[in-house]
Amino acid sequence: MTKREKITQLLEQIAVLVRDIYDLADTNISMISAVEKIGGTIVWRTPSMETVSSSIWKTKQNSFVIEISPDLSEQQTNVSIAERLGDLFINMGFDTDDELWRCQRTEQSFRYKDSIQEFSASIFALALLMPKDEYLTTLQKYTEADGKTVRTQKIANEFDVTVSAAFQRGVMLGLISIL
Repeated sequence: MTKREKITQLLEQIAVLVRDIYDLADTNISMISAVEKIGGTIVWRTPSMETVSSSIWKTKQNSFVIEISPDLSEQQTNVSIAERLGDLFINMGFDTDDELWRCQRTEQSFRYKDSIQEFSASIFALALLMPKDEYLTTLQKYTEADGKTVRTQKIANEFDVTVSAAFQRGVMLGLISIL
């Protein structure tokens, strides 16, 4: 197993634990509701030219804010919030690494230190939004009889995510090939 595969497997397991611990078992749970259950707040703010469509920062010892653009679609919002939750648990240490969490500055937006952090947040987000077993069931439902054609838009609709996210999840699981 490659290093990337091991990291992906670990992130899958963490996403499953987060869904369990915070009672996010409903497949189509709103990421906005998830943030509230975890103890955070959503702030809707149109980003400036220098900022991205979403960001996250620590506000107190056990709370955080996710700032998100109201210009995103519902599906883009879900994916973006899930990625920020990946930052929260994986990269910032919320409820996973007390020392790392203590090091986070309050009221300062989290920034990636390297591409591994960004990759980790993205993989976590896809696993959080589309659990493996549920994705497999949905994929079977929307695969044509020829076994080669997958209706990715239908999968995206089932999980209320972007088509790109639904496709990436299938590729990540080795179920959809690029060519």
